Amino acid sequence: MVRLHAGFRLETRTRGKRIMNMVMRAKAIVTAIIQLAQALVSRPRLLLLDEPLASLDLRSQHAVSRLVADLRDTQGFAVVLVTHDVNPVLSFTDRVMYIAAGGVSVGTPGEVITSENLSRLYEAEVEVLTDSRGRVFVAGLEAETAHPHSPGGTH
Repeated sequence: MVRLHAGFRLETRTRGKRIMNMVMRAKAIVTAIIQLAQALVSRPRLLLLDEPLASLDLRSQHAVSRLVADLRDTQGFAVVLVTHDVNPVLSFTDRVMYIAAGGVSVGTPGEVITSENLSRLYEAEVEVLTDSRGRVFVAGLEAETAHPHSPGGTH
């Protein structure tokens, strides 16, 4: 009986954690959608989004990215979206502005996110890798260890 009781407690705790995680994910995506709706009330011609995907899980990042792209296409506004991970928005993006180490590169994702271009921007050896799903990975920035906005950021 102790094993069953302990197992039940463990299962209940695990189920409770899963439910809490689901609630937190739902809260994050609902918050993102409400903020987006608030921004669209005035029917802007330009929508500025600063890290709108940062608190979302991967599925929610894709859903919000798709929603922004669909709204952009149907409502006709331009979008400037700041992100540190281009993967969730890459398939919805026609132009990229990559800012690094005081330099800027603007163009299509294929023109900007290349090993040669990022190596030039960072003034360091950088390799851009694309996996079978089209996700982009930037490797070789060992010297770029801190994010400029993080506590103790070095640049």
